[in-house]
Amino acid sequence: MREDHARRHPKSVPKMNPPETLWAKTGRDGMWLTLETHMTDTLAAARIIWDRLLPDHVRALSDERAYLFCAAVHDIGKCSPAFQGLPSGPTPIKGLADPIHHSLVGRYALERAGLPEPYAQVVGAHHGFAPDWAQLDDMTDGLAEDMEGGPAWQARRERLIRMCARHAGFDPDNPPKLAGTPRLVLMAGLVAMADWMASSLPLAPTGTPVESSEQRMARWFKDNPLPGPWTPDPNPTFEDTFGIRPRPFQQAMLDTARRMDEPDVLFCEAPMGEGKTEAAMLAAQTLTARLHMGGVYYALPTAATADAMLGRVRHWLGGEPVRLCHAGAVQPEDLPDWLHRPDTGVLTPCCVGTIDQLLMVGARHRQAALRHAAFAGKTVILDEVHACDEHMRSYLTETMAWLGAYHVPVIVCSATLTGTLRKRLYDAWHEGAGDRKTLPMLEPAVSRVASTGVDGRPVKSGRHTTVAIRHGSDDVTAEIRALMADGHRRVCVVRDTVARAVADYMRLKAAMPGLPVILDHGRYTVHDRARHDMTVVESFGRDGVAEGVCVATQVVEQSLDVDFDAMITDVAPMDLLLQRMGRIHRHPRGRRLDALLIVDTPHVARLVYDDWPIRHALDLLPRHIILPDDIAGLTEAMWTPDGTSECAEWLRKRTMMGRKALAGRCLPPTAGFDDWLAGRHDRARVRDIEDGVNLILAHDGWHDDITLPARLLKTVDVDNLPADQHRPWMRVLDLTDRPGLYSHELGWMG
Repeated sequence: MREDHARRHPKSVPKMNPPETLWAKTGRDGMWLTLETHMTDTLAAARIIWDRLLPDHVRALSDERAYLFCAAVHDIGKCSPAFQGLPSGPTPIKGLADPIHHSLVGRYALERAGLPEPYAQVVGAHHGFAPDWAQLDDMTDGLAEDMEGGPAWQARRERLIRMCARHAGFDPDNPPKLAGTPRLVLMAGLVAMADWMASSLPLAPTGTPVESSEQRMARWFKDNPLPGPWTPDPNPTFEDTFGIRPRPFQQAMLDTARRMDEPDVLFCEAPMGEGKTEAAMLAAQTLTARLHMGGVYYALPTAATADAMLGRVRHWLGGEPVRLCHAGAVQPEDLPDWLHRPDTGVLTPCCVGTIDQLLMVGARHRQAALRHAAFAGKTVILDEVHACDEHMRSYLTETMAWLGAYHVPVIVCSATLTGTLRKRLYDAWHEGAGDRKTLPMLEPAVSRVASTGVDGRPVKSGRHTTVAIRHGSDDVTAEIRALMADGHRRVCVVRDTVARAVADYMRLKAAMPGLPVILDHGRYTVHDRARHDMTVVESFGRDGVAEGVCVATQVVEQSLDVDFDAMITDVAPMDLLLQRMGRIHRHPRGRRLDALLIVDTPHVARLVYDDWPIRHALDLLPRHIILPDDIAGLTEAMWTPDGTSECAEWLRKRTMMGRKALAGRCLPPTAGFDDWLAGRHDRARVRDIEDGVNLILAHDGWHDDITLPARLLKTVDVDNLPADQHRPWMRVLDLTDRPGLYSHELGWMG
């Protein structure tokens, strides 16, 4: 093989261009930048990042001199015939074939210059993929001089390396130590951030702009005022922030955060309606200030719940810019354009979004290091974490290990958290942190605030509701008439599929035209979904209508503060039924009938949740449930295997789901950096669902965003739809000639 390579790549060293013609960036109309200019541009960007954008916590995990040097020298591999000979350049070198990527030449150059291997690894990784070991060996063995240029080109590279070191205040003979894969991943992410900022600067007709790099970068930063680290009040109160007196649980949560001197996992377990959201927010604010973090990421199960939470997060943070992070999100106008991009948006200090964006920390993808750099400085809130299935939990376990490696505080919120999941998340974080602490199995409790060495005792709830349970028929109209006649004036109907919810809504509207009926599900466009959510909360919140019906899917069980007298629901696993029950008698509203839950058992429930969870939930379902006292015990019982063949089959499927996720998961923090970097081209799927299609629906001047499963678009030729000019991944579907596909009232009907 060596002989074949030598024949294909004879040792003919290409002639070097003059230093001033070494190029790094090109554009339209002959505009370009010299390599030296791009190096100093990136160094200027790195200085801004270090001085203005990084929180103290991230600085403590890094080294300023090492970072500035790596940022400046990151494109040193472009000083090579392989890159300078590319036909896109202003001065191509003739006769080259099979070019080596410049990041690989950069790794080789730093190793040959005598820099420690970690520096070469970071420079070689700034494009997010692992080295081609065969090509690296060829260069090391002198078999690819036509690609890297041999001694003369290496001498030129070393002159540039010394220039970068001088400008960065870096001593290459006594470099700071870079050790451990997490530190290298973080450094690679910060270098990529500086490179992207520098690459946003304008090119020049001569390759060298008139202004200095510092002036150019300062001008860009003025036009793109990226928000600096969040520096909140370290002693927030519920009265000042939300205008409320805290419940005992909420105060216990805040007191616990005030006693935490080190990052850890803080569990926020309480019944539905107990105020976990506000408690988690103030705990996160306290931990951010105490531990010198620079932002927060509020992670929710779905885009719809993230959209609904945006207003509450912005109210909590006051005037702090907040980024909404999920596919197709419409961004607040107070963010600079640079943070509207999906690849850079998560760098915003304060974000609310789907858990998917966080789970990508534990996944294989090209720009993984940039995402690691974004989350290393944020306090993370995991809300409704019980909603993750086994596929997502596999990614969540890996993500927790990486958050532990960066000492990121994590707040886990749930009303139905099992002991197994609690221990799994805690142990993964501490394994990543390297202290190997493990959490003992805790007894089921109504509510709990728990962290390492802090509390763990149940916190009493001041609310008690007895919910009567009975089985019902599938005749929703008859059930609603009977409930209304008995005096249940506000009723919720929860269906496990959108089709069932829409059908019930249509039946009720036709049969009871004088009754207010509202429909809500996840198949609306972004703005329509927000409008429907708002209408549901306004109609069925603490105040609202005296009488009415809300027909919804599972969206009603997450993050909507609504209150009903009774509920009709399709059967679901017990923890989800408990979440739905939390919307019955949620607020005191005077005298009313006892809370009632009517459970339907359609066959479709088994298709949605599988056979054993549905059968087991029905077996566990009593005639009465006391909230919140029975929540913990029923949740634990729900997911305790019962030894039946149905359960064994369900466990087998769950195991296969977890194994399926392994193909897209990244390696743990203890892996070697090169091994972690391998496989970056894999497309990780943090949810085990079919592909979604991002559409912009347009009709008579109206347009709005929606994401739909591909199976719903059988009548639409998606591939031939025009792309949106600002978001090329979205397709524009004009509804003018397609009546009946979408309704503002009913959502997507295709």
